This record gives sequence, C-alpha cells and structure tokens, in this order.
Amino acid sequence: MTKRKNDESTYSPALLILLLVLLWLFAGSFLGGIVPLLWKLLLWVATGAITGYIVRGSSYDLLKNVLLGVAGSILGSALVRFFGLWFLYQIPMVGVLAVGVLGAVTLVYGMRLFVDNSFAR
Repeated sequence: MTKRKNDESTYSPALLILLLVLLWLFAGSFLGGIVPLLWKLLLWVATGAITGYIVRGSSYDLLKNVLLGVAGSILGSALVRFFGLWFLYQIPMVGVLAVGVLGAVTLVYGMRLFVDNSFAR
C-alpha cells in the first residue's frame, strides 16, 4: 500500500490480482484441483499472445493476454455455437485455442470498428 500526498490510500493492481488468484486456487482445490486452472491460464495467455501477433504484430503483457484470452474464449464459444462450428471442439487443445483466438480477434476488430479506433494497439 502506498500513500499519496493527499493521504488517499491506493492499492496496487498486482495485489488485487494476487488475492483473486489465491482465492481461486483455494476454491479450485475443493472443486477440481489446481491443474485445470493452470491449463486454462496457459490457454488464455496463449490466446492473448497469438491474438496480439495477429492484430498488432507483437504480444501484449501478461495481464492483457489473460484478459483478452478470457474475453476471446467467451465470445469465441458464442460464435462457434451461432455458426454451428462444433468440430472445433473435437480437436484437443488446438480447437479450444482456435475458438479463443477467433473470439479475441473478432472482439478486437469489433471494438476498433464500432467503439475506439485505437483499441488494443
């Protein structure tokens, strides 16, 4: 915790993320273990990194990769269901990664088209 000049306390975002991850790890130990969580985190990071290379030519930092991976996976799942591309889920790991990248790229270009031209640059 750091103090500002006007005596307002601010917390580091890293501390909040660490707290959320620890909470998720302990909840995950009761609901299925830590290994599935680590696989999901790895896939989310890979999804965000691949999307970064596609849309801007370089990867984002770790937190942005995870957030883009989560959002891309959610949107990608919705797109797969909408268009009936169920065969992507039958390819282990690569299919999940492809769905996430599809969703993340769609998200970035959609945000650039409709909201902010400089989104995720």
